[in-house]
Amino acid sequence: MMIDTLRTGRSHPHPEPISGARYSAAELMPGNQRVALLDQRLLPAIERYELLSRCSDVAVAIKTMVVRGAPAIGVAAAYAMVLAAEEAQKAADFMAHMRASAAELEATRPTAVNLAHAVRAMLALAEAVDRALDLARAAVDRSQCRARTADTDVPAAADDSPAAGRGPADGGDAHHLQ
Repeated sequence: MMIDTLRTGRSHPHPEPISGARYSAAELMPGNQRVALLDQRLLPAIERYELLSRCSDVAVAIKTMVVRGAPAIGVAAAYAMVLAAEEAQKAADFMAHMRASAAELEATRPTAVNLAHAVRAMLALAEAVDRALDLARAAVDRSQCRARTADTDVPAAADDSPAAGRGPADGGDAHHLQ
């Protein structure tokens, strides 16, 4: 999706940046669903932002030099990994999707150090979150198993008599034992 194009020097508000900046080459939009990239191929004549909603779209933008400069490329790649995480929530295997997205991004500019660093940092974060979720799921499973076990335990027989459940040694009558 593209935002209307204006000639440079005219008022062109940046589309809802999280950072609050008036200008940014790469910006994650509120809700983590889109990345806004300033199409630097068109500068200085035209200021145009592209709104991308898939990691693969950001990868294409990096490869085709929509975004330029090591820091901006690294930021765009990190934001692309955020989009990948959103996509991966619907995937059968979260980490497989994240690794594939990381490989796709790294292949766009194999020698870009900032890109590789950003992608690896985001992938490490995704792995940590995935491990934490696995631990949380295991804890919930154990808790539910204990709850089911507690629900199936048969409580001791209740009887209103004073000697209920007591044998002869406890002062109860033998016929009260069940």
